[in-house]
Amino acid sequence: MHKERTASALVVPVLMLVFAIVYGWSNRSVPASDMRFAMPVTLLLAVLSLVLIVSIMRKRVPVGPALTAARLKRPVMLLVCSAVLLFGAAWDFMLATAAFLAIAIPALGVRRVAVVVPTAIGLPIALYFGFSMLGVPLNSIWFGG
Repeated sequence: MHKERTASALVVPVLMLVFAIVYGWSNRSVPASDMRFAMPVTLLLAVLSLVLIVSIMRKRVPVGPALTAARLKRPVMLLVCSAVLLFGAAWDFMLATAAFLAIAIPALGVRRVAVVVPTAIGLPIALYFGFSMLGVPLNSIWFGG
């Protein structure tokens, strides 16, 4: 039972460490002046993830219950939503963001339509125009971007 709980506790820190390594490696050719903020944060994420992993392995950090299918439902749903946003944004940023928010907000527990619908519609529009004003091009079928 304890091995299952330890494995469950290691999921997030291991994913954070993998993300830090992949992000750092993929940006190795970016000029240092452009990574002045991102690289120290990435290194800090990697170090803190390693500290957490070592603490869990040495049993110095209490671990929660074991993973079950019911406990994995919400994180898997959010991961699928994130993939929709990640791959859909290249095609249409606003539609992908609206779909992400329309699925992710209820998955996080907010089920009121009066909150979900305006957020899923208004936030992508605000982000699109905000980024457009900053000169960041985003694809949008609706606004011709």
